[in-house]
Amino acid sequence: MTRRRHRSPLATGLGWAAALLAVAVVAAVVIVVVTMPQRFSFSAPIEALTITINGPGYLDAQEVREALGVAPGTPLRKVDPQAICRRLEQTLPRVAQARWLGRWFERPVLEVTERAPVCMVIGASGAVLEVAQDGRLLPPRRSMLADLPLLTWSVGPPADACEPGMLLDLAGGPDLMDLLVRLRTEHSSLWSDISEARLLSDGTYELVWNDQPTVVRGRGPVSATRLRAWSAVMSDLRSRNESDVVIDLRFRDQIIVSLPVSDGKAAGTRTQG
Repeated sequence: MTRRRHRSPLATGLGWAAALLAVAVVAAVVIVVVTMPQRFSFSAPIEALTITINGPGYLDAQEVREALGVAPGTPLRKVDPQAICRRLEQTLPRVAQARWLGRWFERPVLEVTERAPVCMVIGASGAVLEVAQDGRLLPPRRSMLADLPLLTWSVGPPADACEPGMLLDLAGGPDLMDLLVRLRTEHSSLWSDISEARLLSDGTYELVWNDQPTVVRGRGPVSATRLRAWSAVMSDLRSRNESDVVIDLRFRDQIIVSLPVSDGKAAGTRTQG
């Protein structure tokens, strides 16, 4: 008969302890190896922070750095990312959103999303401000103003009280801003000729073209189908050299085109389905 070899409880315990210790050592080495690049990156000064800006390009990285509110030479590990992002969104009107993106093997990245202007406002003493899609007033930059329609309104804060960073809360404003953005991105031939966008007291709006006396009246959001139909109507009118017209989009199932009085005849009206 063969004898069975029995290990004492002490020996078994020591074996398990040694195995666990080996696993712990391996895990510690892995953690050190994985986190070392991050630790090294976060020891870099704030000047080494990578900044990316998404938007029309009016903001620059240096302007963002100056608004961080962090002393030069401060290590990245001592920076509060959430505080930085809040500060940028509160102090720079053109910043719509700021995000701190941490990365394991690279330095963190500060990603800034910039507001895009869709129209302009003439404020106090003739000062010109741009208006973003969400109604935020922005200080103008470079020559973009020549490409923006003028925004006017009949009820709301006086234009001479408008200041950068202020939010315009106007009846019908969100729908009008959304329409202007869609015209710029989807129907550039219509967008390029708009000279003025008016908000009326009842929440409706009017668009006026700069090279012809065409007026478009609307209310509320405009569907993609309706926008295409309106564009087709405008193209048809231009091909006929009929520019002195009023186009009414306020009715749900039709587009009404009113022609002016000419040659002693009464004004005509055409309805597009």
